[in-house]
Amino acid sequence: MIMDFNLYFDCIYCINLPYRTDRLKAFKQNCLAILDTDNVQIFKAIDGKEVKNNTWQHNSGALGCRLSHLAIYKEALSKKYSKILVLEDDVVFKTNLKKKFNKLLEYIDDDWDMIYFGGTNYLQPTPINKHAVKLNGTLSTHAIAINCKCLEKLILKIEHDQRWIDSVIGDLHAELKVYGFPKNIASQAKGYSDIQEASVNYNSSLYSKISIQIKILVKTVINYIKQL
Repeated sequence: MIMDFNLYFDCIYCINLPYRTDRLKAFKQNCLAILDTDNVQIFKAIDGKEVKNNTWQHNSGALGCRLSHLAIYKEALSKKYSKILVLEDDVVFKTNLKKKFNKLLEYIDDDWDMIYFGGTNYLQPTPINKHAVKLNGTLSTHAIAINCKCLEKLILKIEHDQRWIDSVIGDLHAELKVYGFPKNIASQAKGYSDIQEASVNYNSSLYSKISIQIKILVKTVINYIKQL
């Protein structure tokens, strides 16, 4: 029996900047049909460019991403949700999403803290069976299920660590029960990324992804020097 996303998650969030109507349209066309749910809350993303008097040392897109996820975590905690699914508007699901997710749940049941539908592993996952892996260090935040029992720990870590949010959360993988799939069941659409502040193709090689991060770091350093 295929699990009903409406029943399993208290809320499914989709983070979207209001002016990225192209992203929202693509999300609705691809994801809503696959999820088969009306339980999606379009969360108005925080625009990092509009955040004043902050001490953030990286680009404004990454700041907006960080603050948007943090706001969702705090909202879910205040509403006493049990489980949430947090999506970014560039997520692209594979059509076998529900089948793969159900197979994973057959093994872990409710004994989990986070489930990544996709991401880039900087530490090798631990194989469990042909349907599940234990994540030890994975980057990306485009599609993560969160068991709300770990929200307080997530919030505390993020508020005290000024790095990109996926790196911050990745540090907690050793402490939490974080699972994923042997092969990603959610990717990201190519195109202009407000977070990266560049045109990206997430399906490219790891080398290309690292190159993008280096370019962003250089740009951030240059902007910082200009402000001195």
